[in-house]
Amino acid sequence: MQGLSVLTSAIGTWPGRALLGAIVAMVVGVPLVISRVTAAPAPAEYRTTAVTRGAVTQTVSVSGSVNAAGTVRLNFKSAGRLAEVLVKVGDQVTPGQALARLDTADLAVAVAQANATLASAEAKYEQTAAGASPEDIAIARLSVDNAQRSLEQARKTTENDVESSRLSTETAQRSLEQTQRTIANDLANAQAGLTRVASTFSSSRAGYASLTGAVTSETTAYDSEIERARAQLTTAQDRLAPKVASADSKAAQSAVYSAQLSLTNASGYVQSGVRPALAEYAVALTDLQRAIGSFDAAIAAGQDTSAAAAAYQAAQLAYTTAATKLSGSLDAPNGQLAAAQASVASAQSSLNTTATRTDTSFDDVRADLAALQVTLTGDQQRATLTKSRIAQAGSTLASLTDAVGGAYLSALNAVSTARAKNDASLASAQNTVAKAEQDLSSAQERARTSIVTSENALESTRATLAKASTGAKSYDIASAYAGVLAAQASLEKTQNDLNGALLRAPAGGTVTAIGGQVGEFVAGGGTSNPFITIANLTSLALHGTVGEADVAKLRPGQVATVAVDAVGTGTRMTGKVTVIDPAATIQQGVPVYGVDVTLDVPNAQVRPGMSGTASVIIASRTNVLTVPNLAVRTTAGRRGVQVLRDGQPVDSEVTLGISNETVTEVASGLQEGDLVVLPQPRATTPAQQNQPRIGGGGVPVVPGR
Repeated sequence: MQGLSVLTSAIGTWPGRALLGAIVAMVVGVPLVISRVTAAPAPAEYRTTAVTRGAVTQTVSVSGSVNAAGTVRLNFKSAGRLAEVLVKVGDQVTPGQALARLDTADLAVAVAQANATLASAEAKYEQTAAGASPEDIAIARLSVDNAQRSLEQARKTTENDVESSRLSTETAQRSLEQTQRTIANDLANAQAGLTRVASTFSSSRAGYASLTGAVTSETTAYDSEIERARAQLTTAQDRLAPKVASADSKAAQSAVYSAQLSLTNASGYVQSGVRPALAEYAVALTDLQRAIGSFDAAIAAGQDTSAAAAAYQAAQLAYTTAATKLSGSLDAPNGQLAAAQASVASAQSSLNTTATRTDTSFDDVRADLAALQVTLTGDQQRATLTKSRIAQAGSTLASLTDAVGGAYLSALNAVSTARAKNDASLASAQNTVAKAEQDLSSAQERARTSIVTSENALESTRATLAKASTGAKSYDIASAYAGVLAAQASLEKTQNDLNGALLRAPAGGTVTAIGGQVGEFVAGGGTSNPFITIANLTSLALHGTVGEADVAKLRPGQVATVAVDAVGTGTRMTGKVTVIDPAATIQQGVPVYGVDVTLDVPNAQVRPGMSGTASVIIASRTNVLTVPNLAVRTTAGRRGVQVLRDGQPVDSEVTLGISNETVTEVASGLQEGDLVVLPQPRATTPAQQNQPRIGGGGVPVVPGR
């Protein structure tokens, strides 16, 4: 009790209370510190996001201004005072339409003066040229005219004589050539008939063997290609089956089923018709070739060919029957191939409608159907070629049959008859030609003599005329004539100036600017300061620039979305890249390349000069795995991601595809739903540390295990 009273009294003092507090803190705090030291560390937390499927579109941005597709700057050819403006800004004009007119009073006076100057120059020229007496010149000119007529008459007369002799020579030559051709043709025909019997078997037999061999091989290949087509169609059918969802894909599947039925029917026709006909054809072909060999051997030995010819006729009839049957057996399966081809074409159309042609999941089926069309077309052509070769073999066989029928003996008799012809007709024709050629030579000599005489007379009269006309000096006439030419040139210039006072539109468009008013003096000449500007506003293009890193990604025809600032970013138009500058332009020391994006259908509010931006699509992927760009990191020069495995980040090798501003395509190495690790957010302030933690940007925070 005494100790308790001491403790009570001690607590009543300030030092006692402090001591008691220290003892309590030690009792409570020491176990707490021990528990914290021995406790396991808290699990680490990582920012992650799931791998998802989506679309990635990579674009190149082109900023610039909208311009008209075509602009024409017009000016008058020469300066003048503006008398009339026939259009106003905003008017639509057509090619050739009058636009403006200058005051033409001074120009009309200039044209009148030029006409007067020309008349004066012409009068001076005529006066200078009139140096000799008119009577002397008239007589001399008459003599020249008479000599000229005499020369022309001599030429006509001699030409008629020479032409008559030439016609006689040509007639005799044609007669000789005809006689030579007749004799040569008779002998050549007889010799050809003789050699045809011996050569027919070497040429026709070889061609016949080649054609019939090709018939056999092509028919066998025809059978094989049908089975190949069935296999191709099965592949396409298997690939299409899991993808049938829309009406178009179901229609494609139905068409594929129809094609499969047609190919099954074709295969059945081959088994029941083509294959038996081919076997019968092979037997008949062997028998016919044996008969041809027997006939060939009899001819070579000079023996009687009657028995061999009879055996040939029987074999030829059997072959013709078998060939006809084989040719006809190809029609039924070929019709089924055509039906299958039509069904495949229908399937292709269903997979290329507005709704399905952008779906890349059907690309493998489209490729299968395209390859199948090639196979079906080739097999139908093979059947047509086989039937053609059967017909050609029949034509070749007709040549063999003609030789076997006895043409050989007839050919021998024809050669003997041709050689027995008398050569008297040939000698007579040759004599006639020689006489006609001699007559032609004499006529030509007479013509030359007559023409030379007439030409000499003409030159003499011309000399007389020249002498009578020597009153005027040649240089005076030349000077006067030069004055006429100068006056004519001056008149043409003033007339052109007058015509140029009316400005016309060279092409259709909209008037966008007029650089003057009636009564003002306008300068003519070039188009650096045009009087009227006409623009083709039906077609607009955004002209901008890109750097050297982006120009290599662009090519004409690429699709772009275009936004014009003045009409609002929500109003987007489509366009295509139409022009890419081949060389760079240096702007502030940086090379840039000009790019034109022509708008497909411009918005009605868009005007030339407005600024805008075109996003040119250079690559696009749909239904692909994507990760945020924040998840992609570069280690030792290689790009990859970290995947959260059992609560720990693990480096994973991945193949990355295209990317845009936010996400990157993952071609391989990840699966949908995998968690990839994002970089930790920046360090927070003490005040921020007291706030609740969440994943950056809504990304879940997953604690490590």
